[in-house]
Amino acid sequence: MPKYLYNTDNEVIKAVKEYFSKPGAQLSKGENGFGFNCFYRLNEDPCNSVRCAVGVLIPDDVYTPDWEGLPANEIYDDLCDANVLGPNVHPMLLNELQAAHDDATDVADFLDRLNRV
Repeated sequence: MPKYLYNTDNEVIKAVKEYFSKPGAQLSKGENGFGFNCFYRLNEDPCNSVRCAVGVLIPDDVYTPDWEGLPANEIYDDLCDANVLGPNVHPMLLNELQAAHDDATDVADFLDRLNRV
C-alpha cells in the first residue's frame, strides 16, 4: 500500500495553516498579464518560493509550471498519482482552499477563511 504525504482533509488543512502561520508568510498573488491571479508558486526557486494554499501541498519534485492557471480540481488526480494526496482527501477541499486563498485580502484574512473551510 502506498504511503501518502497527506492522508486526510484534516492533515491538508493543518499543513496549510502551519505554512501561513509562519512569520513572513505571503499569499501568492501576482500580475500575470491577464489581471490579478493566484499561483501555485509565484516563483520556482524552492528556497524562496511563495505558494498558494494548494501550492503548499506540492513537493518540489512533483511541481510542474504546466499546472499554473489550472483550477485545483484539474491537478487533483496528478497529486493522487504522485502519492501526495491519499484517497481520503476530497477533491472539493482543494477547490475550497483555492477559493479561500484567492478571495483573501491578506494572510490574516486567509487564515480566518481557512477556519471556515
